[in-house]
Amino acid sequence: MNPFLPNKNPETGRWHGAKYSLRRSADLIKMARKFGIQDLLPPLPNKKFYEDKYNQKNWMRGILRQKGQKWERTLPEKLEARKKAIEDMDNIILEARPTYRKRLAKREKNKRTWF
Repeated sequence: MNPFLPNKNPETGRWHGAKYSLRRSADLIKMARKFGIQDLLPPLPNKKFYEDKYNQKNWMRGILRQKGQKWERTLPEKLEARKKAIEDMDNIILEARPTYRKRLAKREKNKRTWF
């Protein structure tokens, strides 16, 4: 009888739970591994420990990149739109305030050059 698994009483046919809980059995496995006697313990019910758990795991199988937060997914488009808006800022302001054209002309007139 495996103390880590539920067992059936042969006389009454009733089931009783495992002798050791999953937490306690995990602690026993860790101690046995520490002292090198893990092979003497009965097999566990489809449980993996330590390296087995991470070496056999398929990390993000079939996924090109992680989902991320919404702001992380939309950030490149926002930055591109912001960059485009900054480049077209003079035209946008001219549409909103026609008198801004005078200020642009004055800026061009007073622009410093090397010569």
